[in-house]
Amino acid sequence: MFRILLIHILFLCLMSTTMGFSQTGGSRHANRDKDETWENLTGFQWIREAHPIVETSYGYGKPHQTKFDGNFEKIASLDIKLGYSRIKNYADYVVEMDEHYAFGSWFSKNLNMNDESDRDQKVQVDLIRFGFGSRLGYGYEFSDIRILPYSQVQFSLTRLKSERPQNLSRNDVNILNRYEGSYRFSNAAEGGIRFEFFRSVAISGSYEVAVIYPRIVFFPWIGGIIIQNVLVGAVSHFAEDIVDRSSVMGPIMYALIHNGMAYVVYLGVKEKMNWPFNSETPMTHESFKVGITLSF
Repeated sequence: MFRILLIHILFLCLMSTTMGFSQTGGSRHANRDKDETWENLTGFQWIREAHPIVETSYGYGKPHQTKFDGNFEKIASLDIKLGYSRIKNYADYVVEMDEHYAFGSWFSKNLNMNDESDRDQKVQVDLIRFGFGSRLGYGYEFSDIRILPYSQVQFSLTRLKSERPQNLSRNDVNILNRYEGSYRFSNAAEGGIRFEFFRSVAISGSYEVAVIYPRIVFFPWIGGIIIQNVLVGAVSHFAEDIVDRSSVMGPIMYALIHNGMAYVVYLGVKEKMNWPFNSETPMTHESFKVGITLSF
């Protein structure tokens, strides 16, 4: 577990450093003094311009593992996020959203509002997840209303517990045993849309895909992460050019292109955890979510 936690911390540090350098903006900020440049590199300037947010959401979905013979019961989830949000004018009535947060999630059959009569024949899974995430996107601002399509990514540790039917196959037992007993590294991507009122209260709807790794093999894992992020980053850069040239369609196209490529990557990882490299099949989870966000 310590090795996974260390990898997780190092990866988040790399993300933070990348975020800081991406905010310097190259030649656009060439005339700023050294203090302002240092604030951008460390992220202090971003925090000063951001607002605290508290968000809670409810989700409903189902675990999945491609090689699993049995059936998982559908489970619901509760999430809480604490973080900072910066939404600033981009062009005309277009705004840019940049959010970073810490979160905790609980997935359980006890949260499921739909009672299933054949529960005894299904594997019942409980998950506890916590970590860090970020949310990016471009949206529209009309007076006191904002419409914000977004893309989200999370990195976390996940603990899994299961209740198994007696007739579960040996293959399924071995798969579940790969995950139980300790926290596992996991990540998730989410696409959604948020409606914000009076810049203080917002409601959202989204679709999340998550991957739980049974183990970390460092070099294939980091190689896969780099390739996956290069693919998503490349199409995101293309989508940003659309935002620059079209205030009407730009924010929508950015969300569609970014989230579309993220889902393509997920389909690869769903079969091979270190896609595109040959590797073990991970456990995944997909869910629909609704949430409410308070900004201060």
